[in-house]
Amino acid sequence: MSEDSFYAELPAFDKFSDFTNEAYYAPLPSDWCIVVSDIEGSTKAIEAGRYKDVNLVGAATIAAARNALHGLDIPFVFGGDGASFAFHSKHTTRIQEAMSGLQQIAAENFGFVLRIGLVPVAEIYAAKRRIEVGRYELVTGRCLAIFHGGGLSLAEKWIKQANSRHLIEVKIGSRTNIEGLSCRWNSIPNIRGTIASLIVQKNETTTNAIYQDILDQIGQICGVDIDQINPLNIPKISYQSIRECFFQESRLHIPKWSYRHCYRIFEIIACVCIFRFKIPPIFIDPKRYVKSMRTHADYRKFDDTLRMVIDISAQQSEAITCYLDSLYKKGLLFYGLHNSKDSLMTCYVDDIHEGNHIHFIDGADGGYAMAAKQLKSQIKASST
Repeated sequence: MSEDSFYAELPAFDKFSDFTNEAYYAPLPSDWCIVVSDIEGSTKAIEAGRYKDVNLVGAATIAAARNALHGLDIPFVFGGDGASFAFHSKHTTRIQEAMSGLQQIAAENFGFVLRIGLVPVAEIYAAKRRIEVGRYELVTGRCLAIFHGGGLSLAEKWIKQANSRHLIEVKIGSRTNIEGLSCRWNSIPNIRGTIASLIVQKNETTTNAIYQDILDQIGQICGVDIDQINPLNIPKISYQSIRECFFQESRLHIPKWSYRHCYRIFEIIACVCIFRFKIPPIFIDPKRYVKSMRTHADYRKFDDTLRMVIDISAQQSEAITCYLDSLYKKGLLFYGLHNSKDSLMTCYVDDIHEGNHIHFIDGADGGYAMAAKQLKSQIKASST
């Protein structure tokens, strides 16, 4: 197994609930690094109605990293207002350049302070924490990373500390490539009553088996398999206008009117013609692509914390809240749940062929970020 192929060669599992099975995990090599990004003041930005911008900049971390490494298969997790990923330390200079360039885009074009930190995995092991990774296969050729062991949470804690020594230095003039990232679909309405953005984190003394219990209970409350409450409701999706797409994505480039920027404008026009005005293309099957988006949706994940965005009824959301609250009061876990009318989709498309696209899902009006706010308040209350 080569330095770069560690993650790509891990055996994958295709049933989401198997993330509780430790047999599917392997320790990250000690010569790898973890990067965590986070938008400062994301809650205020969301409250001001900028949740689409927050999602776009958060997902840009993944696109910038993947492009910097020329599409190398690396483990990553989208968290709504930020993201996490791991890579071999030999690529550190390249990653730092890409992250610094992304920070400048976030500041100059979005008015966001994007904190990005880098932690060597060796430091996590020196702190007596584990950091293990598994591969959950959405469809053939496209896997999502699952992190386990507490090490990723520790890295995030270190990076979010004031004056953290792990923060990546912003170097003026750094460049980054965010090709493949887009946010061209309108908010997706629910079909069952509400879009619930859910975050659950077990207490340190609680076993991982509780996550399987939670998934089972959610299935019982909803009366269906969790696959069926996927919020990417294909009949409800609609494409934005050229003007809307251009406004959103023109901010992903510094300098403006570069080759990449001009190419993106051409791409936007072509995609709007295909997906909004239904003009038949020559080289792709848009109906097949749209249909496949549901199976390529990243609406559930695990990175030391269970995260899900699901389309359920208001009564089911209330029942799930009551169930989780009972576990919280027993000291078994912390949780956050935020309800909204719609879900949001941010797309990362290597190309539109089978397997080569992924769609990051969050709840509208804040989704994960607002659920995380509730979870953090519970953690804070438990420590006082």
